[in-house]
Amino acid sequence: MENKKAYIFGTIFLFSNKLQNAGDKLFDEISMKQWLLLISIGQSKIKNPTLTQVSEIMGYSRQNVKKLALHLEHNNFVKLEKDSEDNRAIRICLTKKCFNYFKGRENIEEEFIENLYKNITDDEIDSMFSIMKKLEDNILNLDI
Repeated sequence: MENKKAYIFGTIFLFSNKLQNAGDKLFDEISMKQWLLLISIGQSKIKNPTLTQVSEIMGYSRQNVKKLALHLEHNNFVKLEKDSEDNRAIRICLTKKCFNYFKGRENIEEEFIENLYKNITDDEIDSMFSIMKKLEDNILNLDI
């Protein structure tokens, strides 16, 4: 059992790297990490979240989020604005270009996801989802 656990642990990192490389080839204007930042903002339900809020959502440092956001701002995917109530806080605002970019890529992303889960049954996906949620809970509860 310990060998299986070690295999799964190592494979998570391997998959992460391979998915990032595949994603970087899939997107032409943004990197996979930038894509994740934009998706994290969109899924957060927080309108124009701060750098700190996004860093908490993604599990990245605020500095890394700011670096990604600056690249995205340079390419007009986001606009960084100072918070009107807290001058120290910087908010990330998705732009029209960002929304249009994702709208134009829906089919490509759906095809990528379909290929990723090819030959995996719905029951297997349900099991994997359940396991991933448990792993997420365990990771969040690690006392490190």
